[in-house]
Amino acid sequence: MSFLQLSPELVLEIAGYLEQIDLLNVSLVCKGLRETTKSSLHREYNNVHIMGNSFVDVINRIIDGEIDGRSIKTVRLRPWFSLSRLLDEDPDDRRRRERMMTKDQYQKLTECAKAQGLITDILSFKERSPILKIMKDFEGMLSRSDELVLPPNVYDDDMKDGDVPLDRRFCDHIRLGLEDALIILLLSLSPNLQAIRLDGVSPDPLSLGWDLDGFDFPELRRLTVSGDSGLIPFHIATLERQLLSKKLQTLEMNVASCSVVNGPIIPLYLPPRSLFLSTIRLEYSAIPYPDMETLLRACCALRSFFMSLGRKLVCLECVNPAQLVESLSRHRKTLEYFGLRQYQSDHPGMQVDIPSLAEFTALKKIEVDADDFKFVEANESNYDYPDEKKLRNVLPPSLEQLDILFGAGCDGVSLADFQDFLTVREKTCPALKSVRIVTAHPNKVRRRKAIPEKLTESLRVEYVGIDSFMRGESCFVDAEGYFDTPQKETRWNGTQYVQVPVDYTRRFEMEKAIRDGYDGLSDDSSEYERNFEWGSWEESGVDDDDEEDEDDEHGGAEAEGDDDIDDDEDENDQGGSSPDDSSSDGH
Repeated sequence: MSFLQLSPELVLEIAGYLEQIDLLNVSLVCKGLRETTKSSLHREYNNVHIMGNSFVDVINRIIDGEIDGRSIKTVRLRPWFSLSRLLDEDPDDRRRRERMMTKDQYQKLTECAKAQGLITDILSFKERSPILKIMKDFEGMLSRSDELVLPPNVYDDDMKDGDVPLDRRFCDHIRLGLEDALIILLLSLSPNLQAIRLDGVSPDPLSLGWDLDGFDFPELRRLTVSGDSGLIPFHIATLERQLLSKKLQTLEMNVASCSVVNGPIIPLYLPPRSLFLSTIRLEYSAIPYPDMETLLRACCALRSFFMSLGRKLVCLECVNPAQLVESLSRHRKTLEYFGLRQYQSDHPGMQVDIPSLAEFTALKKIEVDADDFKFVEANESNYDYPDEKKLRNVLPPSLEQLDILFGAGCDGVSLADFQDFLTVREKTCPALKSVRIVTAHPNKVRRRKAIPEKLTESLRVEYVGIDSFMRGESCFVDAEGYFDTPQKETRWNGTQYVQVPVDYTRRFEMEKAIRDGYDGLSDDSSEYERNFEWGSWEESGVDDDDEEDEDDEHGGAEAEGDDDIDDDEDENDQGGSSPDDSSSDGH
């Protein structure tokens, strides 16, 4: 039977397993296949480049019926700009003029927003927005600083911003072509979204919020959110409505907080047992204990939890390890994975050990820093802390994998407590199968036989470089955001669609792109490239993976070498690679 003779339902089923780039090329084969696979072709919308395409184009195509918004299941969006962007622009900049809507465009988009229930009244079109005049008058009084400074009244000289109705604010933002309003309109036109990834939530206090009627995505399964540039914290409370989606299972956040830049701390409110999340991952976040308690109390049956504290985001009120375990204890019968890293463990209030996890009867994998479980320094000859804090007494019997991070290495830390645990592991943790020692100098630790082989029989012990471990474990690209990671772009090469990596590696270029508003489109861009980017969810990340493979290969070779290599050479050993390995990370 010919492929063309298959039923449309079966063709769509097959198309569901194809990458978007392959579907683009399938659409070139014949008109029949193009029409049949059209809904699969549009299942993912990616606009991830900082110099990416305008959101207006894809909105127009959905409104005009060229794209069925109901077929879009996954979106990944670059950082968008809002009202504060106007302060960084020259009033005569051509990009500002090009971005502003014409009367016909304004009418089209606002009528669509009204039909979607986002607004109830449409503001009459004005040739010149009053916001621009207020901004221009204010710029003359503005002293340049690193802080975001806005006029006291942005929308109206005679009205406080908090008193301005949502309809007026939304229409004003559409008139100016501000992307926060366009993002809301785009997502409202995609009612069947199952996965949303936001690569930069705006910290602008005047950005339009998401607490809108009907803006809760009933089919949403996965929500991944990062602060702007991977550096500026976003307020977790801005997504309260979306967190309450009945089908949401996975929540991933980067630099999440409960306050915004120069803004107040707003408590998180979620009713008890109102969330159906099974997985929570909070990277480089600082969430106060009351809000963490609210979040975890709202979950019905959590199975996986990870949090990294501090580094770029420090909060005096941030939940500490003891409080975190206390809040998680309500999930002790369902939690299967627990991970915790502290990048500011010396911060006041954070020098608290992880309490016993022995009561977490479903826990299969634990990932923690060595310091959190009271590993003692090498110059200590005995343990002067209670038995209940020793490793043998704090791990659950259900444990199958233990990852221990030593940060700068094991040189100044004794593994005596860990060795003590291994002598009784068959009794205390009979299910344990794998242990990973994560350190900056894995080969050094391996060569010095820090753990006697007789204690690791029937147990898999790995020594892993910390850089490669972090790259493999993080769902975000090293917390600098996606700026430093090669992205894939779909281009027409004359005969077929291909994906090519576009690497914007210099941070100042990214910041300039945000400030200047480049659209990044060349004159020879294909129709698909101009109007929308439909591509795979995955990052390219080819270079990093290649480096990691080389590190592992060199590390293995070195581990089998002479144990008498001098210490000077050891000091150059990074991430499991040999001292002469030129492919090691430059971080």
